[in-house]
Amino acid sequence: MTAGSDGTAAKSSTETEGKWRLAGDEALDHLRVRLRELGAEWERREQELNQLFDLPGGELERNERVLRLRVIDGGAGGRLTVKGPATHGEGIKVREELEVSVDDAETTRTILDRLGYAPTVEYPKSRETWRLGSLEIALDELPFGTFCEIEGPHADILEAARALELQDPEPESYPTLMVRHLAEANR
Repeated sequence: MTAGSDGTAAKSSTETEGKWRLAGDEALDHLRVRLRELGAEWERREQELNQLFDLPGGELERNERVLRLRVIDGGAGGRLTVKGPATHGEGIKVREELEVSVDDAETTRTILDRLGYAPTVEYPKSRETWRLGSLEIALDELPFGTFCEIEGPHADILEAARALELQDPEPESYPTLMVRHLAEANR
């Protein structure tokens, strides 16, 4: 990891994560209690606006790639992320992830536009981040549900999921779930 211009870490290499849908506020509260019992440390709460981009014809999506601009807490800057195709096993997704901090999200959008990329889907997310050993555990609230996302070494993710009593990993990505949510809302 390297530091970005705004002091945040710029991640590169491989992302390994699992995601589980939670059954509302009660499940979220229970998970917070379990995290404290396991010795997890609360780190922060952020409001995100995530915007995905693609070329005309959906070339990135067809090739299982993601180009995302994320703005945190309504700031001027953000994080630009590129993700490669994912492999899946035991409810865990592994993929290349390259991420860099940008000082000016609006200029970054303009650059992407000039390069031929257009916005495809946008979704807000409230994220509460915890640290448990080698793991980053996120409690995410989105328009289409509440989730727990665990990122770190594969075996540690599975162990933490068992300890947190999480079952049935969510196979779909947040962008896919947002598109489905919007389609259902427009029926």
